[in-house]
This record gives sequence, C-alpha cells and structure tokens, in this order.
Amino acid sequence: MEEIKSIIKEPNHYAIYFYEKNTMEFIGSYSIYKNYLYNLHIETLKRRNGYGSELVKHAMREKKELFLDVDPDNKIAKKCYEKCGFKLERKLFNYHHPCWGEKVPPASEIERYFWREIVE
Repeated sequence: MEEIKSIIKEPNHYAIYFYEKNTMEFIGSYSIYKNYLYNLHIETLKRRNGYGSELVKHAMREKKELFLDVDPDNKIAKKCYEKCGFKLERKLFNYHHPCWGEKVPPASEIERYFWREIVE
C-alpha cells in the first residue's frame, strides 16, 4: 500500500490516505488528532479483505496510545478494534467530539475504546 499524509490544521492533526501500490486505487483512510483516531474508512469494494485491521495497526505504529469512539451497533468495527488490541473503556451518552465538526450532531450513545503500547 502507498500512503499520503495530509496535515489538517497542525502537525498533531492529520489524515492518511491509502492506495493500491500498482493501480493507485483508493483503499481507505483515517485521521488522528493528538491520540484520537477517527474517520477510519475503507472503500466498500475493498472491505472484508483485512484493510481495516491494516489501517488500525498503521495508526498504532504512529502513536504509543490511542483512543477512538464507535457506534455500539457497529459490530464489525468493534471486532476489528478488539482484534487489534483495543479495549472498551466506557460508554458515553449525548457526546460530541470537536473533531467531528459543528455540523455533526452529538451521538446519543458511543463506546470509547482505548489502546496503549505495552513495553516490557
């Protein structure tokens, strides 16, 4: 996979876009603000091929700890995050993260997952 990093507002707030190496077909992307992983997206035709886990693991190599929010009904995403080592930390109600932008309404319920690199 090829990647293109794009600074959103400052060096600790960026998005990374991933493309097929030979065809440059778009695979997916994610954004990070400080230690908050958000906007993880895999193109519809590329799903169910392990790209979600690959992108999450790529983000994990970028940071020593991460947290993310997921809709409680999104079982596929939750399974992916848990498989990568994220643990459910807590449930949040009527929550809105500043990265979501002003036009996005608060989520009535969200689950926050957390991961920290363990150094032995």
